[in-house]
Amino acid sequence: MTSLLPIALSCGEPAGVGPEITVKAWQILRDTCPFFWIGDPRHLPGGTDYVEISTPADALKVCATALPVMTLPFDGPAIAGQPLAQHAAAVIQSIKTAVRLVQTEQACALWCNMTLNLRLVRSNFLTPTVEWLVLFHYLESFG
Repeated sequence: MTSLLPIALSCGEPAGVGPEITVKAWQILRDTCPFFWIGDPRHLPGGTDYVEISTPADALKVCATALPVMTLPFDGPAIAGQPLAQHAAAVIQSIKTAVRLVQTEQACALWCNMTLNLRLVRSNFLTPTVEWLVLFHYLESFG
């Protein structure tokens, strides 16, 4: 196994395609590009082989055989195509956790799954792009 750091993937909107994209990416990249997903395993497609990890370093040990998941519990299950306001805080926390892990050099990069929760947009918290969430966290931390 490589000594490189893994990539941190935020969960994205659980009602969207982020969990499916994550699983497809893991199936293709698991032997060449270790990463871990930060989210609620209940939101992954049924039958997904995953292992819950405690630290990003654990992802290097299991990525070849199972999707490494840094568990972030959400308030309830995901309903495909129906974003829930109660998931907004955990979606934001997933991104903030990924940013923190990159900043503390526990992950080499951050990939944000698409996050377009219209309830967040309507609340004027963000514009409909992930980049604004990352910028928000950066400004909150360093601005």
